[in-house]
Amino acid sequence: MRVMMGTALATAVFLQAAALTGGSALAAGESPDAASAKNEIAALKAEIETLKGKLPTQAHAMIDVEYNFANLWFAGKAGNWPLAAFYLNETKNRIAWAVRISPQRTLSTGQKLDLAPMMEAITESSIPEMGKALTAKDHKAFETAYRHAMGECYACHEAAEKPFLKPHIPEAPEARVIAMDPNTPAP
Repeated sequence: MRVMMGTALATAVFLQAAALTGGSALAAGESPDAASAKNEIAALKAEIETLKGKLPTQAHAMIDVEYNFANLWFAGKAGNWPLAAFYLNETKNRIAWAVRISPQRTLSTGQKLDLAPMMEAITESSIPEMGKALTAKDHKAFETAYRHAMGECYACHEAAEKPFLKPHIPEAPEARVIAMDPNTPAP
């Protein structure tokens, strides 16, 4: 469920609700419906601000990207192609979530960096490359595509003035309870 509705839609919904409930605080010459609508809009704006304060940051979403991307490496290296495909899809979803949370980054110059084109570059190049490698069960192609994705990730970090965020091949999977080896017996 989406936490926030578009302002126009939210306003329309609350204006309609206000029209049905009547008004209480009337300004000079204001109808009860108009006063009620203003009260409802003010309450909606306050609620939206409260909800904005409860949303995760982009950095939080990127931790999820890291988690899934690291596990993708180990599942792919182990030849657990269905698990690798799962982590690839989760990585793609979390990258999209990060960009929805913060579609722009403010640079030191004050300019806004639009992250959507960078996300599209990753989701239209290295993500499909990895998908093809997983489908083909091709370890070498998977590793090449994975490294390509890391390069694209780093290019985004550099553009966002975060060159200190340097991806590298993970040393251990993030998931400790999920077996990466497809031959691990089920409990």
